[in-house]
Amino acid sequence: MNLKNFTTFCLFFLAVINLTAQTYKLKSKDISVSGTSTLHKWTSQITQANGQGVFQFEEGQLLAINAMEITFPVKGIISTKGKIMDNKTWESLKSDKHPNVIYTFQSTESITKTSSGYSIKVKGNLQIAGVKKAISMQVEGNMDSTGKLHFKGKHAIVLPNYGIEPPKALMGTVVVGEEVTVSFDVTLEKN
Repeated sequence: MNLKNFTTFCLFFLAVINLTAQTYKLKSKDISVSGTSTLHKWTSQITQANGQGVFQFEEGQLLAINAMEITFPVKGIISTKGKIMDNKTWESLKSDKHPNVIYTFQSTESITKTSSGYSIKVKGNLQIAGVKKAISMQVEGNMDSTGKLHFKGKHAIVLPNYGIEPPKALMGTVVVGEEVTVSFDVTLEKN
C-alpha cells in the first residue's frame, strides 16, 4: 500500500468513526390526546407505549434520523373523565380489530440547530383504526448531558380522515369534536 492509498484509507476510517448511527429505545413518555365535546374539554393519557429509533450523529451533533417507530395500545388510552369515556374511545378506534396506534417515521425534511437543541420537520405514517395516513410535523429535540434524546411536539388529527366516527354519549347529546390533538414529550436512551 503506497502512502497516498494509506492516507485515503485513514481519512475514510476517521470519517466513519465520526459519522455513527445509534439505536435508541423509548425510556419515558408523556403522551396525551385532547379535544372538545358538546359538553366539555377532555384529555386522555397514553399510559403505555413502545418505540425505538436509529439516529445518526457526526461529532456529537444530530445529523439524521434513519428510522423511528412508536406504538401504543388503544386500550392504553385512559381518560380523566372515567371508564365510560374510555370505552367509547376504544370502540370508536376499533380496538378489537386494530389494537394499536402506530407512528412510523419516513423522512426528515429538515434538522435545524437551535439554542436549546434542534427543530426537526419530519414526515411519517400514522395508523389509527386500521387506516394509515402520511403526516408531517414539527418536533423540538435535544440531547442531555447523559446522552438521552428528548423530543417534544404535537399533531392535530381529524377523526373522520381515519374513518373514525367521533364518540357519542347520552343518546347522542354529547358528541366529541372531529379534531383531536396528540401532544408528546418523549425520552429515548441508547439501546
